[in-house]
Amino acid sequence: MMKKQKKVKVAVVIAAVGFGLFVFGSNSFVQTVKSFASGPPPGFTGAPGENNCTACHSSVDGPGQFTITAPAAYVPGQTYQIQVRHTSTDTSRRRWGFQLTSLANNTAAGSFANLSSQTQTLSDSGRLYIEHTLLGTFNNQTGGALWTFNWTAPATSAGPVTFYAAGNQANGDGTSDGDRILLANATSQSPPPPPSVRSPFDYDGDNKTDISIFRPGPGEWWVLRSSDGGNFATQFGASTDRM
Repeated sequence: MMKKQKKVKVAVVIAAVGFGLFVFGSNSFVQTVKSFASGPPPGFTGAPGENNCTACHSSVDGPGQFTITAPAAYVPGQTYQIQVRHTSTDTSRRRWGFQLTSLANNTAAGSFANLSSQTQTLSDSGRLYIEHTLLGTFNNQTGGALWTFNWTAPATSAGPVTFYAAGNQANGDGTSDGDRILLANATSQSPPPPPSVRSPFDYDGDNKTDISIFRPGPGEWWVLRSSDGGNFATQFGASTDRM
């Protein structure tokens, strides 16, 4: 009887140890919170319909600014340099990151191009993004960070284009804790419509040039209206006048 009880106890201990190893060694039970030093997946800019970096990072309060420099207005098809900048007097901020997209009426507007290995482009669900790379986190740098890249405006006017970005002023400890998440946006206006130019010699107001002749004898101008094919005459000048 004693031997049977010992065997049962040993079996229970082995089962408990095995279960414990399974629980603490299995990813299905223990979830690891990741930080994205090499750049987050798309969709974390804080734009309409998107999350931001607080989905993965706990954010702490403190001094710091996060800004986007974009053209006040754009010309369709033209390329502009965009700047994203972090500044902070907090010397515990030692790593930096961002993700940005550009939208017009919540639709992707324009495209991005890298100017250095500090940024990378990606896309998802019809939207285009640009963000930091691992090199572009400026590890152990204090005071802030700056990224410069190209944005090519839409080929035709899309109305006002808004740039949305989320930025991370991280403490550089390799975890998602203790970071500072900031949001920024900037809007580039669409070009104004070209001024309306009236057609020359439009006598009947249909914005088309009308054929006219001058009869020097009576000093009359005769006009053929393009709007209805009719004509009219008006007297102006004398037969001795020169054109």
